[in-house]
Amino acid sequence: MDYDLELVAADGSVFPYRDDSSSDGYHYRISLDIDGNAAELLIQPHSLHVSLDDDGGWLQFPQTPSELFGDVAALNSEQLLECMAVAAETWDDAEYVSAEQISQLLGMMVGKES
Repeated sequence: MDYDLELVAADGSVFPYRDDSSSDGYHYRISLDIDGNAAELLIQPHSLHVSLDDDGGWLQFPQTPSELFGDVAALNSEQLLECMAVAAETWDDAEYVSAEQISQLLGMMVGKES
């Protein structure tokens, strides 16, 4: 995944990210290293989750950006960093979704579009 932007946290930590937003809404992907494993924090209005590269699953966090910031068209750097903080603070409350479950959900979504 190519990341063309950078977030800089208050402690100087740098997090590469990309903005995949479209007319359908915002969609950010922030590169993370979790215990030596590559991962991405995905931020969309109604979803805040970490995609785990090691097993293809993800962690779905209980709070969403729209709950945090309301109905906005885009997020600024401070809001993206706040999403990262929320994910860190609620890590133990996140729901694990396996790669198999994701595949099933995507299959159901594709079936509805037909």
